[in-house]
Amino acid sequence: MYTLFDIEIGNKYYYYYLRLVYEQKLMVCVDGCISVKVIQKEYLFIGRWYYIKYVLFLLFFYWRQKQDKNKTKQHDGRQNAGYGKMSYASSEMMEQSQPLTGVDSAVDCVYFSGMNKDGMYLITHLCRRQGRKAEIWLSMLLPDGRFYQSPIHPATMVYNVDDSSFFAAGLKMECLEPMKRWKVSYNGLLRTLEAIQAMAGLTKPDRFQKRAQTKSSTWSSREGLCNEWTKDKGKTVHVSFSFIWNTFSDVFNFDVDINKFLLADAVARETWTEELFQTLKSFRAGYVSLPNATMMPISSTDLDLSTLGEHHNPPDCFNFSFTADGLVYNVKVTSVMHPMYYHEEDWGNVVYEKFSTIEVNGIKGSGISEFAYRRHNSSCPVPQESSLPLLAEPRDVPSEDVTALVLAFTQPGCCTSRLVGGKGCQLGLLTQLQSKDFVIPEGFCLTITSFENHIRSHPELVKHIQMIEDIASNKCPGTLEDACKVFYGVFVSTEMAADVRRETASELIKQFGSNLGDIMFAVRSSAAGEDGAEMSAAGQMDTFLGVKGLHQLFEAIIKCWASQFAVTAVQYRRQHGQPIRCGMGVVIQKMVPADVAGVLFTCDPVTGNPACMVINANYGLGESVVSGSTEPDMITINRSWDNQLVIGKKQVGHKNLQMVLKDSGGVESKNVSGSGDCACCLSDDLILQLGKIGIDLEKRFSDARDIEFAIKDGIIHLLQARPVTSQDQESDFDVMHEFDAALCSDTELITTANIGEMMPSAMSTLTLNMFMKVIDFCGQMMYKKSGTIPRVHDFLKFLYSYNNMGFINLHMMMCLNQNTTFFGDKSMAELSILGETREDFKMEEVIQYHGRRSFLRRLINGYKFIMSRVGSLDRVKKWDSFLETFTIVDRDWSSACELYAMIDKEKPNYAECWFTSMTISSWSAIWATALMAVLSRGKHVWTTQHYSDVAMLLSQCEDVYSADVPAALQEAADWLITNSNTEAGRNFKEFLSRHGHRCIKEAELLEKSWQTEPHKVISVIQTLLSSRSLCREKKIIISVDEAIQKMKTPTTFFGRLILRWTLPRARRAVGCREFGKSVAVKMNEVFKQAYWKLASLMVREGRLPKEELLFFLTHEEIGQLLEKRCGRLVTRAQRRYKLYPKQLEMKYQIVNRGRPVPAEDCMANYKGDFSTTFEIQGMPVSQGVIQGKARVIRTLEEAATIECGEILVVPFTDVGWSPYFPLISGLVTEMGGLLSHGAVVAREYGLPCIVNAQNATFLLKSGDEVILNGTMGTLKLLK
Repeated sequence: MYTLFDIEIGNKYYYYYLRLVYEQKLMVCVDGCISVKVIQKEYLFIGRWYYIKYVLFLLFFYWRQKQDKNKTKQHDGRQNAGYGKMSYASSEMMEQSQPLTGVDSAVDCVYFSGMNKDGMYLITHLCRRQGRKAEIWLSMLLPDGRFYQSPIHPATMVYNVDDSSFFAAGLKMECLEPMKRWKVSYNGLLRTLEAIQAMAGLTKPDRFQKRAQTKSSTWSSREGLCNEWTKDKGKTVHVSFSFIWNTFSDVFNFDVDINKFLLADAVARETWTEELFQTLKSFRAGYVSLPNATMMPISSTDLDLSTLGEHHNPPDCFNFSFTADGLVYNVKVTSVMHPMYYHEEDWGNVVYEKFSTIEVNGIKGSGISEFAYRRHNSSCPVPQESSLPLLAEPRDVPSEDVTALVLAFTQPGCCTSRLVGGKGCQLGLLTQLQSKDFVIPEGFCLTITSFENHIRSHPELVKHIQMIEDIASNKCPGTLEDACKVFYGVFVSTEMAADVRRETASELIKQFGSNLGDIMFAVRSSAAGEDGAEMSAAGQMDTFLGVKGLHQLFEAIIKCWASQFAVTAVQYRRQHGQPIRCGMGVVIQKMVPADVAGVLFTCDPVTGNPACMVINANYGLGESVVSGSTEPDMITINRSWDNQLVIGKKQVGHKNLQMVLKDSGGVESKNVSGSGDCACCLSDDLILQLGKIGIDLEKRFSDARDIEFAIKDGIIHLLQARPVTSQDQESDFDVMHEFDAALCSDTELITTANIGEMMPSAMSTLTLNMFMKVIDFCGQMMYKKSGTIPRVHDFLKFLYSYNNMGFINLHMMMCLNQNTTFFGDKSMAELSILGETREDFKMEEVIQYHGRRSFLRRLINGYKFIMSRVGSLDRVKKWDSFLETFTIVDRDWSSACELYAMIDKEKPNYAECWFTSMTISSWSAIWATALMAVLSRGKHVWTTQHYSDVAMLLSQCEDVYSADVPAALQEAADWLITNSNTEAGRNFKEFLSRHGHRCIKEAELLEKSWQTEPHKVISVIQTLLSSRSLCREKKIIISVDEAIQKMKTPTTFFGRLILRWTLPRARRAVGCREFGKSVAVKMNEVFKQAYWKLASLMVREGRLPKEELLFFLTHEEIGQLLEKRCGRLVTRAQRRYKLYPKQLEMKYQIVNRGRPVPAEDCMANYKGDFSTTFEIQGMPVSQGVIQGKARVIRTLEEAATIECGEILVVPFTDVGWSPYFPLISGLVTEMGGLLSHGAVVAREYGLPCIVNAQNATFLLKSGDEVILNGTMGTLKLLK
């Protein structure tokens, strides 16, 4: 999204906007706006007062930056700002669609472009204008050379659009998170490359390899791209796509982030007048975004617009250079194609959007360069249109309508769904139309006020409604079906409230006269929220046709009201988080004794294709079509981009039955006479007339419509026109990947190692939103305090999410390396995270990603690194003490809103506690690095013996909190074998008090802890007892000197002295790490309990149908749902919940380049021979050798199969596996490092252990005889 400037050169205005993205090695993004304005071709030079004006402007700029930004807010949320001050008070205000007020040329634009190394380009642009008009760009070049563009290209103006959102001509742009996530989708027709080829008479070059040749022989030619307007648009195809744009860098705001010195230079060259900033003649600005999200404004450039296509002739190739942060970037741009877009209705502006190959400092990539020109004395060959008035609910209605009991279709209040419900509102809006093509049968609505009056006049109804609400929210026993059935019987036996009865009769006589016995009516329910964009509720409530006489009318109205509480309707509202007691209107409309009736969809109801209109129709009343009682005719109408209609396929149904009105009232089914069942029930003229009506209504409502119609004597009557709700349906893939984070390049390394121990599989939405964001924030904050990154970003950078799975971004994590800080070490960081160093991950990549620091800066950063971690143990102890009493749920919360506000208020505590835990955890990595440095004598060549010796040295750590879990569990198990119930209860209670906040996937908010569900622990105790493994030999304690003597790695005298000082601290650090993690998990448990309590309250209040759904909403979405009941959010949560098991099954490679690769895809190509013995190499983390049978387990649910003495082979372990350690004789994990959970606990229990034994669970099976060598790091399969 960007803002561009009008630039004048000579008597022409143009701007130049350059977007460069190159991804292969440097992974740098350049995105800037470089503009020049020149009068009469005399370019501005330095004048005599240049330097004085330069200094004065800089002082002025600094002063503006310090002003209070909130003092000059205007009524529309914007501020009286400019350079040096923010234009908007918040990103939320800037990202929402803006009111188009003031001058006629006011615009509100969103722009997205994308490209990749395979040669794909995509441009989307939507510019809102006044008068329900918009300008759209849509061009797409696929890697195989196919090209698509908007069928109106090169024109851009479209009409009859939604005037309150970014949606026009099938292109929709929706802000999901301000400045972070946007969803861009398109569903419509695009012109294809084949059409362009036929029109241009050109030959397509192979995969566009010759695109840089002369215009007459390439597809970048003006004719080849159809950059000239023609009525013959050739072949068009239906195209549907959607994607989510995620930010991977900070926002560059041209108000405050531009280089002040470049701006001062531009201002100092000007003649200073009162209109200086409105008529700035020479201005250059831009920025460089490094892949680590650091953004730097461009400080200088030699780009000269006076040499770049000044006469509407932008060059295909040009070079320039610029400087940012002291580095010089040399850029070479070569055009591939250049779509043109004409703006304004008079085509007064033209934009060249040039697909380009980019070379920056020798690194190749791709990008877009944009030139725009003002066209004077221009003419537009496209016929101009004007938008029709929008049919929408009025903001204000007369006060008498608000309190009315009945409203005629013609009254303003009948156009408001909150007064008459969805169906009545749509009929009120349709009645406003004056058309010769159709009529709206007369009628009126009983308002929601009538419904409420009736209920209040019968207290027994209020009691029954309360009972239904209590049963629905599990407050009292009973079934909804029985309660609704009883209530329906009570409701229909009530007499209509006197005032409602009187007003209804009066309106009937007013509209239809006193002889009502001769007129038949349709009585239809019209619930609040029905027939809207979010919820349909079609068929949930009753409709009565052919009603005659006042008595039957009043009876039908009562039954319509009662159907609001039918079990299907109640369940529907409950499943969408809506109140059980919901307002309801009733539509009373004169019946049309139709010859033919049916439904028209103005787009394909399944695919949303606007080029395919669909009609379902049958003889008689439309009830036979909507009820499915007979097979109707299905007719498709092919619709071109310019709304030309041609009848497509006619599928004649077996229309053996039709519904007709009975003379005595009501309806009946009759056989279709003659050969009518074999012929289409609609003539071609009526089909095309219906299609034209559908197009007209689309223009009026600005969206696709589902239209009910009835035809009598050739006259079309419209009975309903609701929005097509299936048009925006998302695929399973879309839902599963909606929270995927952004990578700046396909070369970034990401891994499940380390984070996979806490989160081995996909996370729930709430956990992803809370835990992942907080952990990423804490990581960024740690490195910022260490001086290795300049700022903390408000999006995932150190972590990465894909399919709701958590990964670590190794490129970003390596900001702590020997080139950025004195204590950094890339190899040791890899070892801590991956358990290995990777040969394919070179230091040069890290330097390109993060840059290089001077020696002095590294010293300063090293000092910051140490100081930021000093006192972390004391802070952890304070948090531990704080958590002894801190809780959120120990109150009788009166409402979900109140509890949510408290959770929201306490979120900073959640983040601060995790930050403290991560800070103290880093000490263990520091001391482990020191040990490895001593053993390797400062070299980065590490052998298996080095790993083995470090593991042995760390085998005697102090107070390892998680290692205490099995021992504490064994003590608690005494209650099953002791005669002392008092002691047994005390042991178990003490275990839950100390370790009850732990569990498998303990950071997952959806997963309940041991103290919440103690039966999880009981089953483990039973397994331990059955295996008789409660008593194990005590671990032999060895001193520091004894450990040093046992080392096999030769060390110097000074090396041993350093080890004697370092080793005790390294051992304590491991214990502190586990303690800090336990404290953070305890804080997580507080919030876990709070969210479960909130879920319970929301179910009791009818806002959610089941508690688990809360965990499939983000924290912000929960707030939105509490603020305004939104059925769409509940439906989305249900989709996520349904797909969550599928996400849990997905496994990925431990290390990936770019997007993660599923593990099964990787192993499918494995060529190994499983019939012979083989050896798997891992990283030794606990010494010892053991032979035994392997027990291969991939999930904790299989842990009950573990037998005493087996060697456990698993993908990972976390604290949830700890209770099983007394059973096993050795441990093998596919991921981990020296300080991973499995390694730490195995050393405490003296179990041989290796980690990072990749694919071990795939290569072995339970029962295999193996030898585990925890000293050499091998696992050997015996034949």
